Amino acid sequence: MSLDETNWSPIVKSLYEEIHSMANEGIEINFKNLSSRSPNHSKRDYHKALDIYKDEQARIQNNAFVMPDNLKKRIDGYMLLCWSYQSNYFENLLSAEKKSMNDSIQDARTARDKAIEENEKLVAICENQKNELAAINNTKEEYEKKIKSQEVIIRELEIANARLVEKTKAQDESIRNLKEVVDKINR
Repeated sequence: MSLDETNWSPIVKSLYEEIHSMANEGIEINFKNLSSRSPNHSKRDYHKALDIYKDEQARIQNNAFVMPDNLKKRIDGYMLLCWSYQSNYFENLLSAEKKSMNDSIQDARTARDKAIEENEKLVAICENQKNELAAINNTKEEYEKKIKSQEVIIRELEIANARLVEKTKAQDESIRNLKEVVDKINR
């Protein structure tokens, strides 16, 4: 079986990765365990992935030259260094993303606080205008009451004036009558 991954189907690749995760967990690698761990695939795909894994293990075991310990340590050291670089890179990305999110949250909170403050100012302005309108309405009502009372006074004055005019006419009539009487007496 070919160990070249470019010739594998996506299903075989996923099954092969599942076999490695099973091996890392110490689960026995066989058809039954693989099919129960990743169900609903064809027998051909299961057998192909198992054959690739067995070929890989045979190649590792049949290696004519054992890797020297110092080379293995260096390779492990390089892998740890690569892992460290990758971890630092992603840690920096994560911290930058957290900072960006915290900045966004802070901006949103600042905008919310400013909006609340502006809303409170608008509420205060509305209350002030409401009070002024109530004062104007009270003043208007008082003005209308004064106008009504003055209209009543004007009507009463007009009635009193009409009575005075009648009395004046009556007195003028009395004066004329008296003049006539005086004129008759004087003649």
